[in-house]
Amino acid sequence: MNIRIFVMGLIALSSAAACSVVEDARITEFRDGKKAAVSLTFDDGPLDHYTMVAPHLDSLGIRGTFWIVGYEIGREDYNTFPRLTWEMCREMSDRGHEISSHSWTHANLTTLSEEELREEVTRNDDAIEAATGKRPITFCYPYNARNELVARICHEGRVGTRDFQESQGQANTHSTPESLRAWLDKVIANGEWGVTMTHGMQYGWDCWEDPNVLWDFYKDLASRQDEVWIDTFAAVTSYMQEREHCRIVVRKYHKCIGIKPECDLDPALYREPLTAEVTVDGRTRLLSFDPFGGEQYFEL
Repeated sequence: MNIRIFVMGLIALSSAAACSVVEDARITEFRDGKKAAVSLTFDDGPLDHYTMVAPHLDSLGIRGTFWIVGYEIGREDYNTFPRLTWEMCREMSDRGHEISSHSWTHANLTTLSEEELREEVTRNDDAIEAATGKRPITFCYPYNARNELVARICHEGRVGTRDFQESQGQANTHSTPESLRAWLDKVIANGEWGVTMTHGMQYGWDCWEDPNVLWDFYKDLASRQDEVWIDTFAAVTSYMQEREHCRIVVRKYHKCIGIKPECDLDPALYREPLTAEVTVDGRTRLLSFDPFGGEQYFEL
């Protein structure tokens, strides 16, 4: 559905009651009217996500999403390299990073019975919630393997699952400064949501011979925040789902603008503010509103 046309139609119907004209209004593709969005996601929970990755993101004011395999948490020698602890997960969550689910044992979920599948999902959710105080609302499929049953069960009670990604690493993907920059340029030019997938820095699948290549990419990404919204997987997918399910009526009153949203999603699960681009009297403004908050007013 063309949201812009639908919203403008509502505006036309409401203009007589408001005794004025709102020239244009739409919900922007991404928060604050940014051209594109990027979510940095990290798989499997190796220790260097805490010692190396999170500190670099913190220094740039960027939040990442870390997909946790609960069975491996705290195991120093599991599969030849050390893992995060639950205390580290809690600290990262408290600093604004998303700690979310990559299943309990990293099994290929397509090979499991429905009962086994639900155990993999629920047990990991319970453990993450116990450690961080936040129940995961997203999911990352181990090996990117899924079928209809896996997708249905893993999406229950969530805003989204990782269904696509851009692999970034050197041992297997052979990322270079040029390839990373080209990918970001493409995401911004096409107005896309780019989702990265990174594993260990020093060890594990697709690790980095020179981590400075990735750190420089993050600095470049952070420097372009006037164009790109950088946020967790949960935040961006929530915004996009809300945008598709929200309709707004915009009215101009004597001294303010009123935005009245209607959204058919669950407000207990979806919590991201939306951005409306509204043009009144030749002036265009970006207004942040709660899609579940009833009519909200903004001074002219």
